[in-house]
Order: sequence, then C-alpha cells, then structure tokens
Amino acid sequence: MNKVAKKRLILFFLILFVILFSLYFRTFNYDYIWDSKIQISNNIFLNKKISPFKAFEYGYWQSAGFNKGANDYYRPFTIMTLALNKKFFGENPSSFRIVNLIIFYLSLIPLFLFLKEHRKDDFFAEIFVLLFAVYPLHIDNIVWIVGRCDLLMLLWGFLSLLFFEYYIKNNRKRDAVFSILFFISGLFSKEAFVFFLPFFILYNYVRKRKIHFFYLSSIILSTLFFFFVKFKVNGVGGVKFSLFHPFVKNLLLLLGSIGYYFKSMILPLNFIMFVSAESVLKVGYFIWGILFLILFSFLILLSIRSKREFMVPLLFLLVFFPLYLVFVFSNLFPYSLSTRYMIIPFLGILWILILFIFKLRKKTWGWIVLFIVIIFSISVIFNSYFYKSEVLFWGKIVKKQPNVAFVNAEYSRALLLKSNYIEAETYLKRTLKLKMEEFTAVLTGILYANIELKRCNYDKALKWLDSVKKLRVELPSLKDIYTIKFNIAKYRGNFLKAEKIAKKALSIFSEKGYFLNKLYNLYICFDKWKEAETLAKRENINIYNLMLLREKLDAQPEIELIKYYSKCGNYKKAINLIENHKDKEYSISELFSIAEIYFRGEEKEKGESIIKKIYENNRNNYIILKAIGVFYLNKLVQMDKALFYFRKSLKINPHQPFLKRLIKKLNN
Repeated sequence: MNKVAKKRLILFFLILFVILFSLYFRTFNYDYIWDSKIQISNNIFLNKKISPFKAFEYGYWQSAGFNKGANDYYRPFTIMTLALNKKFFGENPSSFRIVNLIIFYLSLIPLFLFLKEHRKDDFFAEIFVLLFAVYPLHIDNIVWIVGRCDLLMLLWGFLSLLFFEYYIKNNRKRDAVFSILFFISGLFSKEAFVFFLPFFILYNYVRKRKIHFFYLSSIILSTLFFFFVKFKVNGVGGVKFSLFHPFVKNLLLLLGSIGYYFKSMILPLNFIMFVSAESVLKVGYFIWGILFLILFSFLILLSIRSKREFMVPLLFLLVFFPLYLVFVFSNLFPYSLSTRYMIIPFLGILWILILFIFKLRKKTWGWIVLFIVIIFSISVIFNSYFYKSEVLFWGKIVKKQPNVAFVNAEYSRALLLKSNYIEAETYLKRTLKLKMEEFTAVLTGILYANIELKRCNYDKALKWLDSVKKLRVELPSLKDIYTIKFNIAKYRGNFLKAEKIAKKALSIFSEKGYFLNKLYNLYICFDKWKEAETLAKRENINIYNLMLLREKLDAQPEIELIKYYSKCGNYKKAINLIENHKDKEYSISELFSIAEIYFRGEEKEKGESIIKKIYENNRNNYIILKAIGVFYLNKLVQMDKALFYFRKSLKINPHQPFLKRLIKKLNN
C-alpha cells in the first residue's frame, strides 16, 4: 500500500469514527436497560474483587445471580470485558457504551481489509463499510450494553475471516494460527459463533475449490473443545428445539419469520427489535417471506449461471440466515426472533446491493449511497431514543406486541420503578389475562406484591408471594421476595421475624452486602444498639459512626424522631411517639406525614380520621382538596379516593387544566 493509499485509508476511518460518534454520543448516558441492568448490578465479577479469569468457571447468567443450569449461556470473554470495563472506567453506563462503540469500530477494520482482498477498485470496501457502520440494526448491540457479545462476535469473526483469507492466498501457517485463535475467542464470547464453522468450510471451497485440512480440522476440534468446557461448567444440555402442532403451523412460522427478518433488514426504519413466534403469523410477514424466497432463488440461479461474484455474499445468507431461523422452534426465553441475529446475514444483502448499484453510472450510485447513509442515520437517531429509559424501551414494544404477557409485565416493572403504580397495575391486569411462562408469572406476583405493599395491604402482598411458591424462582426474584417479606415484618413492628428473614437471606445469597446492610439498619431502627455493635465489629463497620448516630438521636426533638423512625420503617415506634404527644399542634404537611405513618403501621382508622379532619377544616380550599387526592394517589395508590377529592377540588375551581387531564387519564 503506497503513501497516498495509506493517507486515504486513515482519512476514511477518521471520518467514519466522527460519523459513528455523532450518531451514538447521545446514547452514552442512557439508563441501563433490561438484561444490562441485571448483568451490571448483579454480576459477581463486577461487584467483587474476583479475578476476571474465574469467569471461565461460571455460566453467563449464573455469574449474574441466576440458578446454575444446563440451559445457561457460556460467554466468559464477554463477562471478562464487562468486568475489566468496570474496573478501569467505573459503573457509569457511558463507559460501557463507549467501549461497545470502540469494539464495533475496531471490527470494521478487518472487515474493510477482507473486502479489499475481494475488490481493490471502485471504492467497494469504503462504501460497504460505511453503509454497514450506520446500519440501524446495530443499535441493539451498541446501546444495549450486553449486546457486547454480538460485537465481540463481529470483531473475532472478521479477524478470523481476514486471516483465513490470507492463509488461503499465501499458505502461511502463522495466518492459519491467528485465524484459529480468533475463532476460539469468538466461541468463548458467544456460542452462536459456532455458525462460522460451516461458513468457513463452504468459503474455503468457494475460494479455492480445495480443502485445507489442517485449518478446518483445527477449528472443528476447537469447537468440540469449547462445548466440552461449556458442558463441564453448565452441565450437559442447552437450547432445546421442538416442532409445533399442527405441522402446517411450522411452515407458516418459517415463512413469517423469513418475512419479519427480511423486512427488518431492508427497511430498518421503525423496526421491532424482537418478537414472539406467534407475532409473525401475519399475512404481511408472509408476503415479505415470499418476496425473499423469490429474490433469493433468483440470486442463486444468477450465481450458478454467470455471476460468480455473488457466491461469497450468498454464503452469508445461505449459512447464517437458516441457522438463526431455526431458533423459532427453540425454547429461548423470552424471544426466539431478534433483529440483532441478522447483522451477519445482512453482510450478504449489502454486498449484493452494492454490486447492483455499481452497474449504474458513478454519479447515480453516489447519490444512492448518500441517500441510504442519510436514511440509516436518521433511523439510528430515532430508534436509539427508545433506549433512553426502560419506560420508553418497553413502552414501544408493548405498543407493537400488546398481547405478549412478558412485555406487559416488564413494562409494568419499568413503570413501578418510576412510581407510576396506577398505570403499572393496568398492564399487570392485562398480563393476568394472557398466557405466560413461569418467569413472567413470578415477576407478576412480585410486582403485585409491591403494589399491595405500597397500599399497606400487607396480607394481600403476602398472598401474591405465596402464589408463586410452587414455581421456579430465580435468585434475583427470590431476592425481591425476601425484601418484600422483610419490609412487611419491619413495618408491622415484628423485629424478630424481620431479623429471621434477613439472616435466612444471608445464608442463601452469595452476595452478602445487600441483606447485611438491611440487618444492620434493622438493629439501629429498632434501637438494638448492642446487636448493631456486634455486627459492626464482625463486618468491620465503623463503630464510631454508630456511636455518633446514637448520640444524635438522643438529642433530637420528638417530631424529628417521628420522622426518623418512619423513614427507617419502624412505624410502630413512630406511632408510639405520636400517641405520647397527642396535644401537639401539627402543620397540614406534618398531618399528612402522620396519617401515612398510621396507614403503614396498619392503623388505618386513625389515618383516615386525620385525613377526614384535614378535609372538614378545609372543605372550600381547592388546593388542600387536591393535596388530599395526591396523598391517596401517590402515597397509598388508592385511585377511587384520589378521584373523589380531585373532583371536589375541580368543582370549587374549574380552572385547573392539569387536574382535568389527570382525572381524564385516571378515568381511562
């Protein structure tokens, strides 16, 4: 490569980096979404001082706190990169996404060099890499942090393919060794990398019409070694496949899946990131599926007769597309169909598209490429916005798939995290009407228990938790269950039961910090200073801070103590303090706080009497009436009572547009 070519190459990749950074920099500080939140917050390699190399001893989800099982993924290299990411750059989501973007950017370099081996003229490699870089389906892998496994698969895959191409052309053993090492790295990053095995075998034949036995036997043995290690760690098993009944449904599922993937690949403007198998049984997807089969058949015939230049790109479709398509018959939960599976098959479509574009005049194909880049860029900016928060993420999906129980439950969880209890319950009610897997049933029970906990209906909350007892409960969900039970015991003033729950949780979970902190605060909240001191000494907690807190509490006036005990959840103690100072005059805001304490301490009648007193003293004050409504809505999630007071407030002062909108929303 001469100096001019090198300068042009460097300039091209600088421009490419600026484009990618411009498209994705807004997403860097977006919230953790779904699986990303679980992996970053729960993963033992990210939260403990454990060597990242120990990741080879754990399943992918096992390391994040889920039960060990043969169906677990095995991706130690992915876990190692996440652990090192946090070690060097912290837990801020921006660092993880920046690293994701860098990995993706680096993967484009071997892709470019590989394409140059096929066509050195006509800016083919530059245009290919540019269009692939701004392709909207990459959003899932770059912005969704755990999509790193797919990015690593691209990086190792392109490197392995590049050096295999060098090996085929130059017959240098060192190129074969590099290719094999990158192949192994890909396997230990994501199991689906195994799909490269048949691709390399066919690619070898298409390029040279002969078999390189040393290389192919090496990657076959590497694949067998990987699965031996995976089965040793997780147990023998994995993804299971089964056909549906009646048999014709399987054919329709295949056709609909082909249509879903084909439409998503060529029209990635407002795509659905993932769908259930039932969602593709639609006429629209069937039509797209038929169009793909016609087009694919035409390209194969064209390649056989005269256009041998189509053979390599067709391999990307011929190998990867059918293998990912088979997942529609798998037990992958929650989704067996995902647009991110199409990143590698899209290489074939893009390759063929550019070959056809190059048949046109140079000026014409230049405008076409510019148009595609602009459209793809707009799509990236638009669709990446929905990763800003879990409410936006699941909100978009629930609109596209309103009849999927898992989606409704996850949207409810996202709403609950934003304290939107009313809307969360609406989607939970919808979830109960739909067919659901065990995981969704457990999640639904926990979410309903949280709502009833907020309403101070502790017996109902416990009933919801009892309803999932016989189901398979993963460790993160079990953690939620123990947390709710612990809080109920604490709110009821049952110190011994709360202590017992916390200690039992400590014996179950390998990550001790969460419940250890709860137990320590329980002792302090219930004035068990001796127990708190003993625990502090055992766990190396600063006792000096404990002594300072005790002295500070002894000097606090009653109203501050009431606030303190209610904040830490000892409502019985707070109520006793209130009862000892019945003659004290309180402000309206303090009365609202005291009413909430009575409700949470299961003395509902006294809480109601305080609210009734506020109402009777302020019957004609629309601001206070609205405040009572807000109290019932936000503090106790009682929509009917909230509406009662909102309407009274609106009757006194009809000029409250916000309140009108709120009433309309609650009615809906």
